[in-house]
Amino acid sequence: MKKFLDRYLFSRLGLQMLFSVVAIALFAVLGTLIRNWVTDHTASDVYSQVFWGFRQITDGGSMAGTLDGLDEVATESKNVIAAPVVLVIALVSWLIGMVLYGFVAGAVANAFAGRKEKIDAGLVRYRFRDHGIVIGWDFQGASCVRELLKECRDVLVVSAIAAEEIRSDIEVALGGDQTSRVYIYNGQIAVDEDLLRDSWPELSKRIVILGDGNGDGDDGGNLYIERILRDHIKQASASLREKRPPVKVHLHIANPVLYTHALAVPKEGFAENDDLVDLEVFNYYESWAWRCWSAKGAGDGEAAYLPIRHRPNAERVELFIVGASPMGQAMAYYAMPLMNYGEDRKHCKITIFDESSGGAFLPENWALDAMPEVEVEHKCIDGGSDEANDIMIAAASDPKAAVTIVVATPGADAAVKAYAQLANSLRRMDVSVLVWQATASEKCPRKPFLQTCGDRAKLRFFGMTDILPWIDPARQDGGRAVNHYYDVAFDSGRGLPKASDTRFAESAMAVWDKERAEQLWMKAPRWSKWSSVNSGDSFKEKAAAFPDCLTNAESRMKLLRVEHNRWWTERLLSGWKPCEKPAEKARQKELKDAYMHWDMVPFDRLDEFTQELDRVCIAAMTACGFVEAKL
Repeated sequence: MKKFLDRYLFSRLGLQMLFSVVAIALFAVLGTLIRNWVTDHTASDVYSQVFWGFRQITDGGSMAGTLDGLDEVATESKNVIAAPVVLVIALVSWLIGMVLYGFVAGAVANAFAGRKEKIDAGLVRYRFRDHGIVIGWDFQGASCVRELLKECRDVLVVSAIAAEEIRSDIEVALGGDQTSRVYIYNGQIAVDEDLLRDSWPELSKRIVILGDGNGDGDDGGNLYIERILRDHIKQASASLREKRPPVKVHLHIANPVLYTHALAVPKEGFAENDDLVDLEVFNYYESWAWRCWSAKGAGDGEAAYLPIRHRPNAERVELFIVGASPMGQAMAYYAMPLMNYGEDRKHCKITIFDESSGGAFLPENWALDAMPEVEVEHKCIDGGSDEANDIMIAAASDPKAAVTIVVATPGADAAVKAYAQLANSLRRMDVSVLVWQATASEKCPRKPFLQTCGDRAKLRFFGMTDILPWIDPARQDGGRAVNHYYDVAFDSGRGLPKASDTRFAESAMAVWDKERAEQLWMKAPRWSKWSSVNSGDSFKEKAAAFPDCLTNAESRMKLLRVEHNRWWTERLLSGWKPCEKPAEKARQKELKDAYMHWDMVPFDRLDEFTQELDRVCIAAMTACGFVEAKL
């Protein structure tokens, strides 16, 4: 019996409530029947006849009436029961009522506690509208929530990570006053289709797909989530009576190879945008690498730390990456196009120090072989070891070499410790040191604290978590300008004069059309947008290296080769391959659909039309400075 009660009554909230209600009703009816049977009702007291038992169980309120009305006890022999029996019945009913109502109060308290436990565990579902959704959770999750709260009434987090861990991160990042607007759906897996549908994605404003853990292995899950959401939004939107703007979806791809492939060749599982979903593929590490190399948002007034520009007279560029983390991989991947200046010898070298058994990320050999000057080498040693320090010191001691060291060891403190492991003599050389910090900006160590007396290394921190990479309008602004001027240069009917024309700068400014640039950008495929953004990312730095490119034909030619090789390298790293140019336009389209391009050759081998197209586009962007004030 005890086992039965423990299993079905005391452990189940619903049965507790049902038992309490049934027991109260039963004892109330039984008490009223007994009282009516043993008393003599000379007056019509309907209340006492019907509700006496319930009142007695509730508060013992009929006790006084029972004591005062002992003369009502029936005298007939068939109903003769002594007055003390009535008192005992009243007293027992009251005691039983106290127990039952205590049981009810406990059950109600358990119900509230159970509800709170479900909310805290992320098991309660709600209906939302005009909300933001974060799917998956990682070190950037709280920053994404904070940004979404600026434009959305509520934010929903869908993740397989424990809800209390997510809530703790949010409370630390936002404070208690903001957490009431954040809701959590917790499931065994974040890609549970029912869980995603319950988040009402068709009524949301913005969705950020992070993936739990953010490792390379989560990319497939993120792609699967995007497909589920897109299909559900299409199906649900068909039944919506209102016309809603497209849902902005930010899809994080951690692996740098898959990321560039996703942008360059969207047909491989990446749907193009439509009227319902506006998809943006992003990668934390690539965006932080862009900020780092281009000196955007550094806030310290120093020049860019591009390896190709650290020493203008350098004949050789050395880039050392300590730690083959996703950040280190992205730094190497993003640096390759910037280091490719089209020389006929390999004098730009990237060395990755990583002692893990998995090794470091390296591009395919056929892509490396096609790059005129970039060499990538992996050394299976600790980046802070004496052997690694000796290699970097030897490179930094060469007066003809420009040396940049990227410390990309995972962890908020690991990169700082790795910087401290660099040899004192190395830190006193003219090198650039970039330290990755997966933490908030205010928690980043101060340079004077980190650098000891006598250090000459130019130190920079990058990758702080409060800098959101998926909201970076400056990159798209530059991409719009590149896309616009390429279209103008290609369109001979409304195009620009030759780049050698003395009035070229005025002509370039005259054809700038912000509205047309926006229209072209919206219609451009994802790979074209990505290519334009990459061109704009480093263009100002490259143009600064050739300040007289508008007036000096030789400087303009160098800049053309630099930009063309960047484009060529970008294509190689994203999976495109060179081919011969066919005469038929239909055949050209087929080759592009197969990710092959005939312009993946040295600049001097391009046909005259393509060369002039590049000249005009480069000259227009240089003359207008991306018309930054007008963007």
